[in-house]
Amino acid sequence: AKIRTRILEKDDLKLAQTVLNVGEAYFSIGEDDVALKLFNEVLAMNKKVLGEGTLRDAEVYCYIALLYNCQSKFKLALSTVQKSLDIRQSLLGEKNEHVADSYITTGKIYLEKNKFNPALKAYQKSLDILKDIDGHDSRTTSIRTLYVCLADFYKAKSDFEKGLEMMLKVLNIDLFLGNEDKDLAIDYSNIGTCYNILGDHDLAISMFEKSLIHQKKDLGNIHEDIADTYKFMGEAYFHQTNDKQALSMFKDCLDMKIKTLGEIDPSVAEEYDNLAMYLSEAKKLKEANDMREKADNIRKQLKRANKNKNPSSGTVISYEAEV
Repeated sequence: AKIRTRILEKDDLKLAQTVLNVGEAYFSIGEDDVALKLFNEVLAMNKKVLGEGTLRDAEVYCYIALLYNCQSKFKLALSTVQKSLDIRQSLLGEKNEHVADSYITTGKIYLEKNKFNPALKAYQKSLDILKDIDGHDSRTTSIRTLYVCLADFYKAKSDFEKGLEMMLKVLNIDLFLGNEDKDLAIDYSNIGTCYNILGDHDLAISMFEKSLIHQKKDLGNIHEDIADTYKFMGEAYFHQTNDKQALSMFKDCLDMKIKTLGEIDPSVAEEYDNLAMYLSEAKKLKEANDMREKADNIRKQLKRANKNKNPSSGTVISYEAEV
């Protein structure tokens, strides 16, 4: 009987982990109500098998805290992540990677409300713990995660020099760990954007070119993200007053958006407008007007298509007007 009970408990915990994974998936696509229901089901399963206040609970509380944060429920988010932190500290002590993770989550919540001092304090506690565990010059996944958060922190404060410093540390870790092309493409793109803001457009273009290489390895030659990189490169060339190269990049961006999304799409209309703006700056006014007309035509077609999908809406509006 005892053996059967242990097997059942093990199966229950496997099910709880599966439900948690499903909850994470719903959370990632913005289905917060479904995700929260599943997270609470996991807590109930954990309690049934293990009792309350377990490390499994602490993990779930972190997810729930981030969910509340996305819903702008600041006090609930903070009180929930504090539950996670309390559990982990009581079971693991202060100097543990999971405790550092709770501090990172706390920092994210404060940053969402632009409460910079407590956010930085939480991130610093996490960094102190991780460096104590892994060593001062360690290049680990955990410290990488923290540097990403610190980069976001400094960008939110418009301290792009400090943000760049954090991004370069992330890149260094990704190269050291041999991380995927996807990670490297994001790293180089973020660094390029920072250089662009700081006015070092040559370095920005160099970073975007490296990002493009890794994007194509990861995504192939045709993808919406590649279009965005062309746009970033165009902006850098434009700041260099290299209008010819800038317009070439913006046209490449537009062509890629049409290939990936089709002609009649809001993003394509936006790129026509963007190209029109830069054509105007380059004194190519006729071409600029042509691009604006194309953007307007796309929006008209989208509006017409939306009306055809919802024919009843016109009837309702007409009825209310008569009343």
